[in-house]
Amino acid sequence: MNTIITGAGTGIGAAAAYHLATRGVHVALVGRRSSMLETVAERIQSVNGSASLYPADISLLQNRHDLHTQIVAKQPDIHMLLHNAAQLSAGQLDNFTIGEIQNVIDTNLTAAIDLTRLFLPQIIQSRGVIAFVLSNASVVPMPYMALYGATKAGLQVFARSLRYEVGHLGVRVTLIYPPDTLTPMTAPLRQHSPFSYPLANADQVGRWIAEGLLTGRTHLHTWDGAWWLRAAYHLAPALVETLLRRNRHYFANFSGERE
Repeated sequence: MNTIITGAGTGIGAAAAYHLATRGVHVALVGRRSSMLETVAERIQSVNGSASLYPADISLLQNRHDLHTQIVAKQPDIHMLLHNAAQLSAGQLDNFTIGEIQNVIDTNLTAAIDLTRLFLPQIIQSRGVIAFVLSNASVVPMPYMALYGATKAGLQVFARSLRYEVGHLGVRVTLIYPPDTLTPMTAPLRQHSPFSYPLANADQVGRWIAEGLLTGRTHLHTWDGAWWLRAAYHLAPALVETLLRRNRHYFANFSGERE
């Protein structure tokens, strides 16, 4: 089985790649930094797993097309595409330049849509899986995270709508809502958060994702603090909005990272 994972150099993407590889899956590691991908590949190879490296900034149109050409040339049978790459942008909107806004949209939303389009013929042929790592922010509007939340909400709607288009073709679309996880991307945000529940371990989250994908799940979530926040917002949105409004200053000065 061949799987493509974006944002595979660190955090959840790296952990998911490792745990898929330990279960016999060949993983195509996609990420911006070659050194990070090499570290993940070395860990995979240390347990006799199989991985290939594709350094690429998928926010760029030409890079996505080149990536598709390179992967299909080496691995024409693609069974799974895991969209994990993201840029966690936060802060006051008027502090962003239009270039920064476009980069967040291209990384979090446009890249996933375009890569799905490009690899769809291969996924359909294999009757495979397209999986999306989503976020609490795609459900609960968070202070000073309007841009990030908008991209993740858009990705959520895209994934759900895609099910109607490809389900009858034998393609499974899986929506993943990971617990709030300690990664290089989220660590700075944790310093500003008013919420005190513990963050999950990235390696454990990667194992959970790998197991869920390989057992045919279409919706992955855990009963963590983030889940309860989503549930509370669904049941009592005004109460959650009041809580967030009162604590909005915690998020005002956060500057996001990319994974």
